Amino acid sequence: MKRVFTAIFVLALAVLINTNLLRADQQDYLFRKGNDLYQKGEYEAAISAYGEILKMGYESPELYYNLGNAYYKLRKIGPAVLFYNRALRLAPRDGDIRHNLELVNLRVVDRIQAIPDLFYSRYFKAFQNFFGMAALFWIVAISYVLLVIFIILTLLLRKEAVRRIVRQLAWIIGIVFVIFVFTWGTKVWMQKHAAEAVVLVSKVDVKSAPDQNGTIMFSLHEGVKVRVKQKTNGWFEIRLADGKQGWLPGKSVGII
Repeated sequence: MKRVFTAIFVLALAVLINTNLLRADQQDYLFRKGNDLYQKGEYEAAISAYGEILKMGYESPELYYNLGNAYYKLRKIGPAVLFYNRALRLAPRDGDIRHNLELVNLRVVDRIQAIPDLFYSRYFKAFQNFFGMAALFWIVAISYVLLVIFIILTLLLRKEAVRRIVRQLAWIIGIVFVIFVFTWGTKVWMQKHAAEAVVLVSKVDVKSAPDQNGTIMFSLHEGVKVRVKQKTNGWFEIRLADGKQGWLPGKSVGII
């Protein structure tokens, strides 16, 4: 019986590995195909190839960056801003992504004057945005493991002088762990409860209520970044950087 279960386990593992390898090969093929089409100036076809990769549930800074480039070539400002921002979310220190995002933002019609942040909020946001989600996760995981190891060493070591040094290091690692857990947790909360989005349509009216008959408060054009406060019945309540708020159809924006 054990041999049967072992054989089934090995077979299932082999199928899983083979499936993942085939998927990776297909993703690589589609990515290279998209790049070739982009080089030929066939931007719509390149977007289609990249889109097939997204349908597989895969994302990467390079994929989003290339999508942003293709949409920019087609002068589709909204999608270009969206995908550059998605790329920047995964690779916040990438200079090429930042440069292209700055270029495409010059074509955005609406100029939103942001309310200045308090100095500590500004520094915290800069610190938070310096790290991608993957980097924050690994820093938290590694610092946690190190913290556990140093705590155990503190309990096991006999020499007081060595224990004192290890205890001090444990405190330092503990502080680092708490800082990055808070940073990571805040970023996760913001993505779930206060997600950013980009207007994708050429123009959309922002209403006073989630209803077509609501009063028009103001209008926005493609490429403007908004923060989504809540969603209801296909409508998003949004807030601009200058403090203006209102409701717009959810299909008119793309979540970063």
